Amino acid sequence: MEIFMYYFLLILMCALIINLIFIIRRKCPKKISVLMNVMMILFLIRCISLIFLSITNSNNYALMIGRLSELNVIYVPAVIFITVYIFRRDNVMKFISVYPYIAVFAVLFGVEMYFSKYSLKIIKQFGFVIFSSNELIENFIFITVLVFLEIISIKVLLEPRSNKAGMIFLIMSIILMIVERFLFIYEVSVFPLPVISEFILLMTSYYTVSTFKKIKNV
Repeated sequence: MEIFMYYFLLILMCALIINLIFIIRRKCPKKISVLMNVMMILFLIRCISLIFLSITNSNNYALMIGRLSELNVIYVPAVIFITVYIFRRDNVMKFISVYPYIAVFAVLFGVEMYFSKYSLKIIKQFGFVIFSSNELIENFIFITVLVFLEIISIKVLLEPRSNKAGMIFLIMSIILMIVERFLFIYEVSVFPLPVISEFILLMTSYYTVSTFKKIKNV
């Protein structure tokens, strides 16, 4: 049952991401559309890489493609930052202020790729799963980033002009990500990699984009 749910969730996310890319192009201002779609493409690449790891029999290809499963280090915090910017409803703050934070996450991804050594593990029914030599440290760094984003999100929630419903949805998504990441560290998660909370983040992204019919000057 778990394997069916895992494949179904990954394939569903791929379909939803592709659909969201087209919606973003139609609804979002160009300055947001370009960056948001880049993050969605990274999201899509990760989902496809996870599907590939589950069905391939080649160790070499699995090791090469498996590194793409770490792209969430970039797009998860980036999508959260973009969402916070949109829900904050601050017309004075420039969207370009988001870029330095995203650059930091991209650098972290590069450092992770450079210094980590990767190995493969076969999990029954789920196929290959790639592990980093610095897995534990990387997970705690990622959790620390999420906690930082949670604090920012709560602060924005308390601002008078913010989209309260959207921020609450985002805050709950981040909490779920933190919980799922801890479950993954202690090997008590349902799936071999944290994907449930990222599905929730994808749903948050759908809601974020839907608000552009109401928010004109973002």
